[in-house]
Amino acid sequence: VRQYGSPRAVVTSPPVVAVELYDKDTIGQNEYLGIVMVNPLVRMTPEVEHPVLEWFPITRYDKPAGELLAAFELIRIGPDGWEPDPLPTHPDGYYDIPQHVKPITKRMRIETLCWGVRDMKRFQLLPVSHPFIEIECGGELKKTGHIINPKKNPMFPNPILILDTELPVEDVYSPPLNIRVFDQRKFGYSPLVGNCTMTSLKEYEDKNAPDGGSALQKAMSNEGLARSEDVKAVEVSISIENMAEAMCTDVTDDELKYDWWSKYYASVEGEDSKVQEGYVEESNDKLVEYKHELEKSFNNFSDLAHTFPLFRGKGQQSVEDTNSVAVGYFKG
Repeated sequence: VRQYGSPRAVVTSPPVVAVELYDKDTIGQNEYLGIVMVNPLVRMTPEVEHPVLEWFPITRYDKPAGELLAAFELIRIGPDGWEPDPLPTHPDGYYDIPQHVKPITKRMRIETLCWGVRDMKRFQLLPVSHPFIEIECGGELKKTGHIINPKKNPMFPNPILILDTELPVEDVYSPPLNIRVFDQRKFGYSPLVGNCTMTSLKEYEDKNAPDGGSALQKAMSNEGLARSEDVKAVEVSISIENMAEAMCTDVTDDELKYDWWSKYYASVEGEDSKVQEGYVEESNDKLVEYKHELEKSFNNFSDLAHTFPLFRGKGQQSVEDTNSVAVGYFKG
């Protein structure tokens, strides 16, 4: 874009660059996503360093609607300026990112454990009964299978999703990780019922991961688990003497004095009448009774998985935004 004016006035008060973003739809009009207003870096001489990529806020109807990763520069051309090198052009017709602007990238692996979803609100008056997860980052996309019967088995068929993609070395330039939850319904209809955007993965980086993959991948992959079809039957013969030794245990007479049900009823409130006499008086062990879900009793299993709120719509809603109303939660 060419801009005319006094060089001194441009340096002191550079023009504002407005970038409007649209979502291109194959059917109907393109949807307006927001606008970015920014002042470019003015380069009067070629010795001035090139601008670096920055995240600029996107606003949509005076509300935050995301961020744009870009760099803007205003170059002086003409008799007193210089002619910049032409931008590299892609065969498809658009411009490639110049090498002095493009961040350094390397091959990285993102491993996601999809533990499940919680407290999903209704969508279009129907409950979310067959959800599945879609993970997207850096142009790579993977999805789980849908839950067939949440009451019998609320786990996903393939909970481990692995993304191998090129990501910037500097975390500030990394693209967001998008977690989307869909509900598979009749006639092939799968609406988006919730999404979560993670702007940074620095917190979850595993610097000690071996070349063969992290412990999560090895522990829960098919290679790390014994499959029933791989187990072969082996004939084993045991002599009578060895069998007698194997059946002999170190259980004392005192431990055999009371049955297991005494331990159970002694642990349940109001069932003292069913406990054998002497069990409570001798201060024997009791079971621990959990009156709530184990997930709530053990701090939501935070040592294994994290909880991320899910939202709907295209507004700026982040994990740290406590004012937004979550429509459900993703554990992973």
